[in-house]
Amino acid sequence: MELELQEFALTDFLTQLPNRRYFMKRLEEEHGRLLRNVDGRAAVLMCDLDHFKVVNDTHGHAVGDLVLKNFADVLREQLRKSDTVGRFGGEEFAVILADADAAVAIGFAERLQRSFAARPLVLDDKTIAVTLSIGIAIMHAGSPD
Repeated sequence: MELELQEFALTDFLTQLPNRRYFMKRLEEEHGRLLRNVDGRAAVLMCDLDHFKVVNDTHGHAVGDLVLKNFADVLREQLRKSDTVGRFGGEEFAVILADADAAVAIGFAERLQRSFAARPLVLDDKTIAVTLSIGIAIMHAGSPD
């Protein structure tokens, strides 16, 4: 039961992705790994569903929740085993791509955007298309924090 409670504390209920707390813990661990590896690097991506408030205002929060779940499924399909993802809250998600430089991170971001655009939520013959903005930062051994 204790393990189940711990899992609930680290998992976003709606998307079943790790939550912000888990992600931040993994980010600290990744930073520590990079400090020990002078050639190490990782990319951190912040993903935001564009104009998500409009989806909630137009279609309701239940549909907004389905859009978030749909994005989580698309995102999960793009991840490697070494990557970490977390839902930061609302329509914000973050990803750590271990051992990734800017080119790898940009490629991942573009694939994710294309995959998400190719799989919009469809309800009752109505397509709910949402775009995705992604910011990228590269961490390396010299990164102060």
